[in-house]
Amino acid sequence: MKCEQIAEIIRKKESSIEVIPVAHALCDACVQHGRCRADWLSGVVGRKKNFEIPLDAPISAEVGDRVTLVTDSTGILWASVGVYGFPLAGLLLGVGLGTRWDLSDLWSLILASIGTGVGWVGSRLFKQAISVRVKQ
Repeated sequence: MKCEQIAEIIRKKESSIEVIPVAHALCDACVQHGRCRADWLSGVVGRKKNFEIPLDAPISAEVGDRVTLVTDSTGILWASVGVYGFPLAGLLLGVGLGTRWDLSDLWSLILASIGTGVGWVGSRLFKQAISVRVKQ
């Protein structure tokens, strides 16, 4: 499944463009909800964030033009697993070890904290590239 986002180019460089999201075109999965599920945070915060998109080849679009950014939902899924999965796995592993070794609640909490910290470091080292295609 593909997710599409309409964005405006605010800065153009030789090897990248900087864009700000303008509107979402709803994919088949999001139409049933009436909103894009990938855009839930910007609705809460109320402001859009600028993104820098690397380019493989030059594009003819200029600053102020609107382009469509297309991402594969599988890449977004694996990036989410990397960001959230490692700390959660570390937390559960720490609690599991504390329980397995029959440690006190305090030591289980300490192991869970250490496991979460190690998982967080692992999530920072996990590099899942999300490919973004620019349609003009």
